[in-house]
Amino acid sequence: MESVKPTLLIVSDSPDRPEFEEAIGRTGLTLEVRTAGDIPSATTIIESEQVDCIVSAYEIPDENGRLYMGGLRLLEYVRREHGELPFIIFTFVVNEDSVRRATTNGVTAYIRDIEGENVVGQLSYHINSAISRRLTERRADEQARINEIIRDVNDSLVREQVRDEMIRRISLELTTDDVYRTAGFVFLDRETERIDTWTSGDTASLNEGERTTELVSQTLESGSVTTNSTSPPRIAIPVVYEETRYGVLVLETNASHVFYETERAVLGELGETIGHALNAIDVRNSLVDRERELSEQKEQLEQFASIVTHEIRNPLNVAKGNLAALQEEHDDEGEDPEFEYIERSLERIDTIVDDILALVRTNASLDVRTTALERVVEEAWDTVETDDAILEIGDGRAVEADPSQLRRLFENLFRNSIEHATPPDGRLTVSVYVDGDAIVVQDDGVGIDEAILDDIFEMGMTGAGYGTGLGMAIVSDLAERHGWTVTASNYEDGARFRIRGLETKGVDRE
Repeated sequence: MESVKPTLLIVSDSPDRPEFEEAIGRTGLTLEVRTAGDIPSATTIIESEQVDCIVSAYEIPDENGRLYMGGLRLLEYVRREHGELPFIIFTFVVNEDSVRRATTNGVTAYIRDIEGENVVGQLSYHINSAISRRLTERRADEQARINEIIRDVNDSLVREQVRDEMIRRISLELTTDDVYRTAGFVFLDRETERIDTWTSGDTASLNEGERTTELVSQTLESGSVTTNSTSPPRIAIPVVYEETRYGVLVLETNASHVFYETERAVLGELGETIGHALNAIDVRNSLVDRERELSEQKEQLEQFASIVTHEIRNPLNVAKGNLAALQEEHDDEGEDPEFEYIERSLERIDTIVDDILALVRTNASLDVRTTALERVVEEAWDTVETDDAILEIGDGRAVEADPSQLRRLFENLFRNSIEHATPPDGRLTVSVYVDGDAIVVQDDGVGIDEAILDDIFEMGMTGAGYGTGLGMAIVSDLAERHGWTVTASNYEDGARFRIRGLETKGVDRE
């Protein structure tokens, strides 16, 4: 993660006082220090730059050169125009009236410049505290805006059915706010895994230049979210589904933006979600192609059936009728082995026609093996941001399943519990245990909204505004591929998911 360089503005006629330099050094922060000697200069800096903290004298010149309570007037301006921007007054003016006025106007700290007071320590403490709080608030605000963008993107994923249109919509949604200035997508050729095409709203910004190419290459090589170390900041997110690499999403933001770990994690999940959506489009397209092929085959089969009916069945029936007449005509001569041979041959032709018209069903196979449930559950838990949630696992059992697919199923169930079930004032416990031929995953959270309970496994269904609406559909899909069924219900205060149809057995322990 790139380092933050906050801006400190010192408003004083003596900004080079050693107390300022020593206090800044003690904070341990790497600061961009700006200075102003009067109110007009200070307001110009505040309006044109991203200031994180102000240290001001009490008496500073205004636009008319008057010193009286200039710092207080600057404080009033900051509170009126810039809300809670930290504002520290450092002054020799120590009368109660000045302190009361500053406090009334929301001063962050009022430090008296009096001999014998630990002014350097106080300055250092309040600057450090104010800037740290400011950066935390800014990061929370920016993350909230990013989450809102991601929700809009997820809505686009559900709505769009065409690949290029979906990517265009995603790029548009990502750049509607000023968090990300430009969004581009690199598609990979499936066979060579080399860059196939670029889709970008600003190809001059992203598509050209070695920096972006290098960033994309690093992302493809590492398989993880990657950022550059130059300005403007860019972040590249791999877009994958299982073992399929669809491409890389590249975002460019403003020069002051910092990619925190929380944002990187959210964007990494977005890359996976886009991968799932692209895979869904591929599956739909394959189904459309398959349905078209089946329709053509059905038409050919109908034509063939017509030929069989008219060109084979009719003569065959005539032959059977003539054979029956011959058998009746020679009935008094006893059984004739030649007639029996002809009858068996005609029946054989009948059977062959029936066999030709039979349909053959094929199913894709999974890598199913005996899998230790406890190990897969723990691996899935480790890949999900669980905060301080608790995992409880029942007696060790083994199941017949594809380990990677089973792990993905649990990851989505755990993520659903953490994101949607964690109580606001409590600690979530998630339990996994075997009950007969079923695996049960339940939590002691807030439960499932009854309004969506019956449709919870439908794609796009979510019980919260920040949810992606894809996780439960993936759970259902993975279960069905194994031949299992999955159901959801509310149990006491929490939610319970039951996966039925498994073959389970004990695990040998050494």
